Amino acid sequence: MRTDNRGTNKPNSAPIILSALVMPGAGQLMQKRFMPALIFAVLFLSCFGAVCVFGFKIIFIFYSLPMKGTSDTAPDLPLMKLVIFFIISIIIYFISLIDTYLACKRQGTEWARQFLPEIPGIPTDKTDLPA
Repeated sequence: MRTDNRGTNKPNSAPIILSALVMPGAGQLMQKRFMPALIFAVLFLSCFGAVCVFGFKIIFIFYSLPMKGTSDTAPDLPLMKLVIFFIISIIIYFISLIDTYLACKRQGTEWARQFLPEIPGIPTDKTDLPA
């Protein structure tokens, strides 16, 4: 029976799931990395807010067309802005997922290193490596 507490901080995949399902920055927040969490959350919410604003503008223009009657000029739709901000928000989403995954992997490596002295033949430090 083990009495030490080395296994208590074993990394799990909950931060990755939070970043994927809840919002970018939620996984970083669970990992107690507050600055990246704030950066990803603010960037994603601002881009997603811009997507919503431009989407509502397009819907408003679409539903106000029959009321104005026929016109020779086409309405100015912010379609390109909508697409650009949507692509930026998707990129932020995937960067957040990759960042959370790499932090979990780094945390798992640090957790596993505490068991290396128990395994014979595996160097525990870079100074122990053969030249």
